Amino acid sequence: MRGSLLLLAAVLSARADQDQAAVAHLAAAKDLAHSLGHDGNHLWTGFGLTNVRIHEIGVAVALGNPGLAIEVGEQLDSSRLPVALVSRRAQVHLELAGAYAHQR
Repeated sequence: MRGSLLLLAAVLSARADQDQAAVAHLAAAKDLAHSLGHDGNHLWTGFGLTNVRIHEIGVAVALGNPGLAIEVGEQLDSSRLPVALVSRRAQVHLELAGAYAHQR
């Protein structure tokens, strides 16, 4: 649950133009994901390193860094997510579409 809340805090911070807070929340979530060691779906959180990477894409777009979002997206393997998390896979495509739309 803590990891999911950190990801939510990262997205909300990014949308509020609080760059440092967003980056700090993502880093803390990434540390927890590494500790977990796998992509899980405990309590329907979908938490794990792959989901952290998906949130990195969204945060990068919200912070006006579409190049970083695309870079992260190109390295992302969403097939590592649990099967039930179809919506998270779809979210990757939506976030990347937003990144490409914001590129010059």
